Amino acid sequence: IKYIRTHLSAKLKTYEIAQAVFCSVGTLNEFFKNEMGKTVAQYVDDLLMLEARRMLLSTDDEKSVAEISNVLGFCDQFYFSRRFKLATGMTPTEYIKKYRPGT
Repeated sequence: IKYIRTHLSAKLKTYEIAQAVFCSVGTLNEFFKNEMGKTVAQYVDDLLMLEARRMLLSTDDEKSVAEISNVLGFCDQFYFSRRFKLATGMTPTEYIKKYRPGT
């Protein structure tokens, strides 16, 4: 979990995590599913969307959707927006309008 949080990116792959913790992908997936109740990929996706929501609502360092997409390692902002909408039911822009203070 520490490795995932430190290296969080849409480009992070399960085999990279497995290498970092010195086990096979199968062992990692099995352990993760048993301990966390979700796959490694689901956990990474959940953390990415949590971080995206945090960044979208930040008023200290307001970044555009494109900048957030880039920071989180997505290939482009349109793919990021689709993934965000699947996870939250709204686009990043709709999310900002609904939840960011002062908008």
